[in-house]
Amino acid sequence: MRKFTIGRQQREIESKAKLDELHHFPEIDSAHGDCGAPSRKRPQVKMSIQDLKTEINKDIDDQIRQEYLRRFRKEVDFHHKVAYRFEKAYRLGRKHPEKLKGLNIEIIEVISEHSDYLEHDPMAIFYCLYFCIYYRN
Repeated sequence: MRKFTIGRQQREIESKAKLDELHHFPEIDSAHGDCGAPSRKRPQVKMSIQDLKTEINKDIDDQIRQEYLRRFRKEVDFHHKVAYRFEKAYRLGRKHPEKLKGLNIEIIEVISEHSDYLEHDPMAIFYCLYFCIYYRN
């Protein structure tokens, strides 16, 4: 959890630095009559700040999405594969009981393939047990 807060703080600092750059007005040379230039640019600065805010929010959303996919891809992959294999074994096992043994072996292969995830999350075993009971397998 600490890694997320450090990354979030760093992103906030970077976004504040970008906003500070937008608020910086160049020095005005009053001898050339450019005294009113900053007041004319204020709506443009507000628009660019809103655009920057939208861009930062999109970047943060993309980063969060990528981090989620990276961390939970194995979990989602395991749950989808197991659910699909149990349902397949149930449906085909009812129509062709002779294929049930091969389908059960396929389920065991998926479980052993994801054994590192199962060691990390013991509730996944109960997920498999639930499917065994639900599909009477």
